[in-house]
Amino acid sequence: MDPRRGLKSCCPEAPSHPGAGALRDANLYYWQSNTIAEVDLVIERGGRLYDVEVKATATPTPGHAEGLARWLALGGPGARGVLACRVEEPHTLRPGIRAVPWNLAW
Repeated sequence: MDPRRGLKSCCPEAPSHPGAGALRDANLYYWQSNTIAEVDLVIERGGRLYDVEVKATATPTPGHAEGLARWLALGGPGARGVLACRVEEPHTLRPGIRAVPWNLAW
């Protein structure tokens, strides 16, 4: 199955705000399956997809990344994603998914 199926545009053009930095030349999407799985932000830049799930928790569990895991399963063995949350240090949450502090997700 094509992982791009289910992508929905977040905005019609790349952010133009001076603080947009690396997102300036990016396409921004969110992903939703035909069930309840979803990913908050999919960044397409330079032919690659960067997948970000955002949670307010400081104690993430593998369940917090369930939608991200489903999306990455479509992307194959090289797919990776991050769960941006209130952790102090990055750590592996489940295979291919790292929990990272907010400031490291971008």
